[in-house]
Amino acid sequence: MSLSAFHRLGMLVMLLLSVGLLAWQTWGMDRVLYIDARSGYPISVVSDGDGQKDPTGYSRASYHPDGHRMRMNCTLTTRYDWPYCELDVTLAKAPDGIDLADYDRVEIKLDYQGPGRRQVRFVARNFDPAYSKVETPETWKNNLVSFTPKAGGEEVSIPFDLFSVAEWWLDDHHIPLLQSAVDLHRVPMISLTTAGFKEPGEHQISIDYIAFHGKWISREKLATLLVLCWILLSAIALIQDQARLNQSLSESRQREHALRDLADTLHLEKIQISEQAQRDPLTGIRNRAGVLEELLRASEHARHSGKPLAMVFVDIDHFKEVNDTHGHEVGDMVLKQFAQLLGTQIRSGDYLVRWGGEELVLFFPNAALDTATSRAERMRQSVTEVIWPAGMRITASFGVTVMGMDEQISQFIRRADDALYEAKRTGRNRVVSKAPGDSMSVGRTPKTTDGEDQET
Repeated sequence: MSLSAFHRLGMLVMLLLSVGLLAWQTWGMDRVLYIDARSGYPISVVSDGDGQKDPTGYSRASYHPDGHRMRMNCTLTTRYDWPYCELDVTLAKAPDGIDLADYDRVEIKLDYQGPGRRQVRFVARNFDPAYSKVETPETWKNNLVSFTPKAGGEEVSIPFDLFSVAEWWLDDHHIPLLQSAVDLHRVPMISLTTAGFKEPGEHQISIDYIAFHGKWISREKLATLLVLCWILLSAIALIQDQARLNQSLSESRQREHALRDLADTLHLEKIQISEQAQRDPLTGIRNRAGVLEELLRASEHARHSGKPLAMVFVDIDHFKEVNDTHGHEVGDMVLKQFAQLLGTQIRSGDYLVRWGGEELVLFFPNAALDTATSRAERMRQSVTEVIWPAGMRITASFGVTVMGMDEQISQFIRRADDALYEAKRTGRNRVVSKAPGDSMSVGRTPKTTDGEDQET
């Protein structure tokens, strides 16, 4: 898969993921903390009469669970200036608490029966080590909201935005301005209490449940996460595009350098390939100019694919004696027959080139050194077996090599030429191969096709 196709696929997947997550956050992803009489949280009640030396005449509260309902019976009196009854649910043991800030609303289903106004107050008490004491719940911040349920009971949903902190609590505990806002990050206790002035008499508050609702991930956090993902995906795409551009530029520069190097090696500086003859007029095979582009493509393919490219330099032994003894016309016939003979033994995709004079060059794409050496040996043997003009006996020498990794073409050619030189110097009518890295100095023991080393 190309990088551009990969980028388009990534963008499509990210788009679908963004739409899916936003839809899920809107219509799902709900988290609920549900509290009723069976939830296992400790439940207690208090009134203005608790803690009095003589509770006679003060308000009294009692707790009576009814299945899943939390029921508080309250007898309010007028002896205390601010009579009240309160039902407390302990969520954790201070200084620990539940983080209710991850929720956005509380839902309460309750029924209030009693004389006069039926207003109740819901309080979430937050513990803050800066001003709260473990043993004194009065020091826990009173985040509260007041409401009046309908007669006969009602399910009330209250957003946390409607909560406030009791002014009297802030004044009594001298809370600094920067710590006076609603805080629900560590709530050990929630309470439901009678609120404001209440008529004396019997009051009963029955609570079916208290449920805190929120999202596992807030819309703001999800939006931030998606923005970061989009930025990351865009950054990856930009980096990959830049890397691809750099690679393309590098390959273009390598191609330019290779062209210059090849032109130097083949003495084709300042000569346009299109202006040269592509074929040798005597033998009909390619000349140097005719193989330039194919050789360049083959060498680049070898570098990038890791597949071998073999080169074989071939030279007719004692060709000067042929011309001197039988004349240049016979010499031309030998050259033509020699090129035809080698041409019958190459594969589709191989190249046979007249390099100059009686010297020919073969290029074998996808051929390892051993394979190219074996093919060269078969060619050498065939030269000795055919009938040549004027009944002559003709032999040839072969120099074989393969292109090394990250090697310039000029080095490749010089090593093949050096292998041919070794074949000539060590007796002619033989094949000498040189691998990349082999020494090119005089005095080495070259390898021949019969596997024996020939002393130089």
